[in-house]
Amino acid sequence: MKSDIKKYFTNKEHLKKRTYDRFYNYLHYLKRPVRIWWRVVSKKYGEVVANTHEIVKLSDQVKDFEDCGKYRNFKRYFSINFRRVFELGLHKQSSINILDIGCGGGFFLYIARMFGHTPHGIDLDYHKIYNHMVNYFDIPRLDHRIEPNQPIPSLGQKFDLITAFAICFHNCGKKPWNHQEWKFFLNDIENNFIKKNGRLHLFFNNDPHGDFQYALEQISKCGYEMTVDHKTIDIVFK
Repeated sequence: MKSDIKKYFTNKEHLKKRTYDRFYNYLHYLKRPVRIWWRVVSKKYGEVVANTHEIVKLSDQVKDFEDCGKYRNFKRYFSINFRRVFELGLHKQSSINILDIGCGGGFFLYIARMFGHTPHGIDLDYHKIYNHMVNYFDIPRLDHRIEPNQPIPSLGQKFDLITAFAICFHNCGKKPWNHQEWKFFLNDIENNFIKKNGRLHLFFNNDPHGDFQYALEQISKCGYEMTVDHKTIDIVFK
C-alpha cells in the first residue's frame, strides 16, 4: 500500500490525525519528563557519533549512492536511535540479544552494540545504502520479507528483545493485517524467536502509513497482555 504524502499534508481528515499525533507527542513527554532529558542527550550523542572517524568515513563512502536520500543524515538518525535505546532502558541493562525487524541501515543495532548488546537484523536486500551500512557496521542480517501467515526463517537462536520501528509490513498489501494474521505473527515470535520473559516492542508510523489504532484493535484480539503507549505496543512473553 503506497502512502499518499500530498494527501497526508492537505486532506482535512489527515490534518486532524496529525494534530492528534502532535498532541500525544507532547503528552508522551509529560507522562515521563525524563524523556525530555533523553532527547537533549541523544541529540548531543548523535552529533558526537556522527563526527567520529568511523562514521565520517562511512558518510564519504555513501555520498554518491543514488538511493541514499534522507538516510545520509547520520546525525539525525543516530539521535533518534539513542532515544530508542534510552526509552527501552538498554543503557541500564547488561548484555542481551536483540533482533530488529526492518533494521534498515542498522542505526539502532549499531548503537545498541555500543551499550554492550548483541545485534541481529531482518530486512530486505534491496537498498544499496542499507546493504553497505549493515556490512560496514558488521551487523548480521537475514534477508527476508515479513508476509502474512508465513513463518520467519529460523535464526538458530532466541532473543531477549525483538524490536520493529516505524513498521509497515502489516500494511503493505491490499489491506492491513487482521487479528488472525497478527496472531500468526505473534505465535511465530513466541514459539521460535523470543526467550522466556522476552519483550516485543512495536513502534508504528503515523497515519496513513501505520494506522496504529486499527493495528491496536486487531492485536488486542490476539489474547496477549500488552502495554500500550503513543504509537507503541509492548508484549512480554511469559
